[in-house]
Amino acid sequence: MNHQQLINQVKAKTKLSTKKVEQLLYACVQTLEKELNDGFAVNIKGLGAFEPVEKQEKKVFNPMTKKYTFVPKKKTVKFKPSSTLKNAFKSE
Repeated sequence: MNHQQLINQVKAKTKLSTKKVEQLLYACVQTLEKELNDGFAVNIKGLGAFEPVEKQEKKVFNPMTKKYTFVPKKKTVKFKPSSTLKNAFKSE
């Protein structure tokens, strides 16, 4: 499912206009992004939990040059699906 298909599905279920659904989706994504950037986890009932994680710097070997290099530390997001979402896949 792509962005437009998601908007159309939500529009059909909520009877909201396309513009309202786009604004709602944009606001949800912006809020999720802000909370994760501030270091807070976000739990969405029925979907799962988004958690910011900082990966440490690590040393990796390049077999082409036969040298070690360092990959700098970085921020990323970990997603853990809810049990409701997991069970929805098990029942199919």
